[in-house]
Amino acid sequence: MRSKAIQALDSWIINQTPKEAVLLAKKYCIANWLKHSYTRLLRQQTLTANELNTSPSSLDWETIARLLSAREAIRVTSSTSPSTGSCSCDCCNRNNGNYYSHDRCRGCQQTCYQTNVYSPTDTDLETAIQNEFGEEIARIDEHHP
Repeated sequence: MRSKAIQALDSWIINQTPKEAVLLAKKYCIANWLKHSYTRLLRQQTLTANELNTSPSSLDWETIARLLSAREAIRVTSSTSPSTGSCSCDCCNRNNGNYYSHDRCRGCQQTCYQTNVYSPTDTDLETAIQNEFGEEIARIDEHHP
């Protein structure tokens, strides 16, 4: 009965905000919802403690800390790959296109400011979620299959 109810609500939970979905997944002990909600939060371009702790749907501080830790782990892991960000110069406003190793504007030779595009891979997300939330998700799965 429980699994049928969860399955019936799967399409509904996707339409909730990721924070609301985390809270509902924790309240009703639904591991798949929790993992999916963490993934949605970690995919966001920006993720701050203030955003996560703002009502309605404020997350607890432990969850916030773990999400931000997972986010940092993704950034560190992703930084070992070639970047696909763009480089633009604040001095002459020249867009220098994609960068890999240059740090000077091709036009005026001033320091070039790199704008990373945050785009974690599925593997990065799965690894970060497993590392930060694996025990919590496994515990829910064990007690509420």
